[in-house]
Amino acid sequence: HVAATAAGNVSVELAGQDGMELRRYNGIASGAKLAVIDMFDERTGQNVVLSPPQDMKSYFSLTSDGPTFSALFSSSWDIGDNHYGIRARTTDEFLFSRKDVIAVFSAGNNGEDGFRTIKAPAIAKNGITVGSSLNEHFTFAQAYDTSATPLRNGAAAMRIFGNVSTVASGSLAYVSVAEFGKRGFSSQLNASIVVGSPLNGCSAFVNAGAIAGKFVLVERGDCLFSQKAIQATSANAAGLIVIDTSATEGRARVMGLGTMSGQMFEELYAFSIPALLGMALKEACHTGEVYAFYPVTSPLFNKGLVSSFSSKGPSEEGRIKPDVVAPGEYVTSARSGSTECTVGSSLLSDAGTSMSAPVVAGTAALVRQFFKRGYYRPHGSSAAESVFEPPAALVKAVLIASAVPLSFVVAPTSSSTLAALSATGAGWIDRHNSVQYLSKSALPSM
Repeated sequence: HVAATAAGNVSVELAGQDGMELRRYNGIASGAKLAVIDMFDERTGQNVVLSPPQDMKSYFSLTSDGPTFSALFSSSWDIGDNHYGIRARTTDEFLFSRKDVIAVFSAGNNGEDGFRTIKAPAIAKNGITVGSSLNEHFTFAQAYDTSATPLRNGAAAMRIFGNVSTVASGSLAYVSVAEFGKRGFSSQLNASIVVGSPLNGCSAFVNAGAIAGKFVLVERGDCLFSQKAIQATSANAAGLIVIDTSATEGRARVMGLGTMSGQMFEELYAFSIPALLGMALKEACHTGEVYAFYPVTSPLFNKGLVSSFSSKGPSEEGRIKPDVVAPGEYVTSARSGSTECTVGSSLLSDAGTSMSAPVVAGTAALVRQFFKRGYYRPHGSSAAESVFEPPAALVKAVLIASAVPLSFVVAPTSSSTLAALSATGAGWIDRHNSVQYLSKSALPSM
């Protein structure tokens, strides 16, 4: 997932509709070469033991020396505590001695514990520490407690809110996170939920009349998500809820519906829920009437906001960390372990600063390439005269200088204020901003 975010490139051999849809999710530095370091020690049940070395010089030396020379490291992990210990110190020592090596670290996902929550090695001075911002879509997580009018006996309701995932007849059913595309809400959402027939949603709904203006519940599989979206749109559904039969538990996820014959589905609210919640929701629909509720939130949630989970600085020594933030809630990229090449089986939307770090790593690779190919010509010099190997400090400086300052909301009722540097660093990274910043500064004087 994170490797594809940085450098993923769908094979030209994958043709047709699936290939077109998957290429929308190519990596930032699409096609860049990767060297992989395995730090996993063992697996115990669902737990994986991470065993990075104490002396980070040995970690970097694995691929920064010899024929596999890597000038850029993307590390989506942290370990230990927020003290400047041996891992942070040896990281700084190595990067100081190897000025050609760029190291990008995820800030961590402990932001809800407050300030000074960035751990090693991300707390190191010479690396680039990356926090998470919301993606361009509208994401909802633990922001509102929207109470519904008490329902009559035998009815269930569904609120898109919080982290509770229980459904029972006569009670409220909750979905933890839901995303509804770029449109947001102009008025309060209040729509019934109807089980689709057929349940896979791959052909015209027999109960289309009952679906109009409501959310239709379908199961994953048998056809592309875009095909399900076409059937939901044809039935004039307000939204699409997909039961992810491949995930027993977990959170609700943003849905990437793709395209079909050039048709986009931005007007269709869509999200997926894990199988256990889906089965319970299906049962609740058969027991009584089920609703989806959500308040008006579009003014408060956008890509200018820091994710609530993103770890915050400053360091114990007062250093500004993170250095920058990048989209990390949610990022759609490759799904590991898949043996198929369909859109549904090959993509995964996930959240965390682990998703943000490779966005910045890919951008750093493009900035480095900009200098190496001689595109930076501040005095009108030729490309051949302008080629040079940029030091890591220069690449980091370009990213920081081209970052866009963020504003964030502390509480739903407060006004938007300039985000604290301890949450955002210099601001939000976008690869186009970074390259355009260099292009403008490189224009020859007239």
